[in-house]
Amino acid sequence: METEFDRTQRLIQEFEESAGYRYVRDRDLHKSSTYNFSENGRLLVDALKSFKSYVAFPGLHEREETTRQHREILRHFQNFVTSALALVEASRRWAKDLQVRFPEFCKEYNGRVAAEFSGAVDHLLVQDLRNFMLHRGLPLSASQGSFTLKLNLKDGEQDTQIDWAIVLDLEGLRQWDGWRSGPKVYLAACSDDINLLDVVEPYHKRVVTFYDWFYQRLEELHADDVAESVKRHAELNNPTTFQMKQSNPPPS
Repeated sequence: METEFDRTQRLIQEFEESAGYRYVRDRDLHKSSTYNFSENGRLLVDALKSFKSYVAFPGLHEREETTRQHREILRHFQNFVTSALALVEASRRWAKDLQVRFPEFCKEYNGRVAAEFSGAVDHLLVQDLRNFMLHRGLPLSASQGSFTLKLNLKDGEQDTQIDWAIVLDLEGLRQWDGWRSGPKVYLAACSDDINLLDVVEPYHKRVVTFYDWFYQRLEELHADDVAESVKRHAELNNPTTFQMKQSNPPPS
């Protein structure tokens, strides 16, 4: 006869072996990779936009602060590129598992990936930058300012607007021989150093939008599995009484 303890252990095992539990476990693990990418990208974009409106002129009184901001941006950039590749690898592994149960969805997924990222220069550039940094370290970069002088003809007042950017050294990037054809053609066509914000921001938005779609479709596919898992979990929450018996102590 099954004891209450054995019954509880059996229910726990059945729950952990259910398709819904495995899906939620794998989904939440994958979402950690998505979260890392999303947050690293957000911090990088925010830092670049903050630096864009920086009022100080590097080289004068604020050189030390400018250097600090530049290094912070490079730190966020390295984290961003690393998390981008980690997310790509996590998605590839999960897609292989999904192929067994949902081959039609995987066709849809692969088609969506091809439409959004296949041949996209920013996607390939970010991926190749990870390999670049593994072999050569961080790419050379600089703070670059553009100045716009506005003259009010009515009162003769001048207004100078300065837009700052962190740019990657174009010639230094071109010297590496590890680029794939897409980034190589892109770099060859560039006439100036690469504005980091122009690469990072659109790519970050596109990836986040893609995974919003991805998780929505998976929730639809696993709706029955999750419902079954919730049902099994509810059984575990039923009150359970354990009876413990201890034999009489041996006679002295």
